[in-house]
Amino acid sequence: MSTPKSPVALPLRWLIAIRCDRFIDDVLAQSRLREDLHLDSMEMAELLIDIEDSHGVTLDAAELATVQTVAELEAAVTQCQPGRVLPDIPPVAAGDR
Repeated sequence: MSTPKSPVALPLRWLIAIRCDRFIDDVLAQSRLREDLHLDSMEMAELLIDIEDSHGVTLDAAELATVQTVAELEAAVTQCQPGRVLPDIPPVAAGDR
């Protein structure tokens, strides 16, 4: 696994790996959360709680719904300040599995 450059990337990838029962080496920047890592809506909600607890940030559920890849999730967490909710962004059309 290449070392992620973002300070939140490695801890975030650990959270994702634990949540989807994978090795951290399987959680790549380009991995799609739903399609590649098979996170369902309940696991995504649990991941949101994990992120809030470990990173001290509050991601809006609508924002999380628009995130497709690990890299997009890393970017969302990185740009979010502790205690600040990311603004609502119109959801991207994507069908559930």
